[in-house]
Amino acid sequence: MDFLPKGLGTRPRLAVEVRTEGVVAARAEDATGVLVAVSRASVAAGAVVPGLKAGNIVDRSGVAAAVRSALDHVAGKGSERTRDVTLVVPDGAVRVLLLDFDSLPSKPVEALPVVRFRLKKLLPFEVEDSVVSYQMMSSVKGSVAVLAVGSMPKHGI
Repeated sequence: MDFLPKGLGTRPRLAVEVRTEGVVAARAEDATGVLVAVSRASVAAGAVVPGLKAGNIVDRSGVAAAVRSALDHVAGKGSERTRDVTLVVPDGAVRVLLLDFDSLPSKPVEALPVVRFRLKKLLPFEVEDSVVSYQMMSSVKGSVAVLAVGSMPKHGI
């Protein structure tokens, strides 16, 4: 499974952060980022254990319930409600890298394999089994800067 990023200006208005001490969700009014709703839900101690190689979600149902609860309080009603959500996970659960390329295909379906290939030797786990997300940060003739994120899906986050 892969996440193909949207443009910089189209980030979801909903966000949820999973932390060891709980889940925080927020909803922004619009692209200005002004928050109109914030909610927090607790998780049991030890339910989230960030790590690159070990399981991150020990209590999957408890964390899912906390995410659902926090999002339900901020998601809005009717047309305000959306399926697009920004997920923020503990730093120890993912590897974030800034990669430089000479060029990168413009179509995400063609660019993703190139990004995965570059990540092959940079991740402490098999890139074929991981979730990879990327976002082009800048592009000038002969140089493309890409922010890439890799995480291990078999172990939780």
